[in-house]
Amino acid sequence: TSGLDSFMAESIVTLMGKLAKANRTILCTIHQPTSELFALFDRVCLVSEGEIVFMGESQAALNYFARAGMPCPTNYNPADHYIFTLAIRPGNEEACRATCQKLIAYYKRSDDYRKVLESIGRTLDGFNRKEPNPDRIRSSTLRQVGENFKRSFLNTIRNPAYTRTRIVQTIIVGLLCGLAYYDTKNDQTVAQNKSGVLFNIVVYFTFGNVSRTLR
Repeated sequence: TSGLDSFMAESIVTLMGKLAKANRTILCTIHQPTSELFALFDRVCLVSEGEIVFMGESQAALNYFARAGMPCPTNYNPADHYIFTLAIRPGNEEACRATCQKLIAYYKRSDDYRKVLESIGRTLDGFNRKEPNPDRIRSSTLRQVGENFKRSFLNTIRNPAYTRTRIVQTIIVGLLCGLAYYDTKNDQTVAQNKSGVLFNIVVYFTFGNVSRTLR
């Protein structure tokens, strides 16, 4: 949301919330959120010095920091409080690092940390701690072609303006290429010129489709 106003940032986060409620996993970072924007998140992960300070429901973070001895001041944006508490401020590095280490140690002694470890353990047990078999997870060629076709079709119907532009562009290119054959003779020189035109046509359409696939 960097560079966006509050309304646009809230619209994006609201859309991500709808996707999450539709059984989609959404992971994102947020830049200086407002209190209203921060309240839209279901779960947050606060990190300092490369280690987790808190991970859980966003509404539970306030009580967690209060229990850890870092309560949020009244009428203060919780997100700003977390950022300022976990930031390493120039000129006060040692005190800031000591505060962060205190919070990291507190998290590792908390029930939340134990629950995360148990959840990870259950996930690993679900995989039976076996190496994945590439032959079992690799999709067939037909499945891959079908998925690529489906993605291309969805991109086409979701961008009608772009599709119309491509249609007009293709018609214009076709007319220009047709002019290369208009009222020409069938001699060696003209045949070589036509070969050059055909080569450019193939290059144009090939790399145009490849670039859209890579995007």
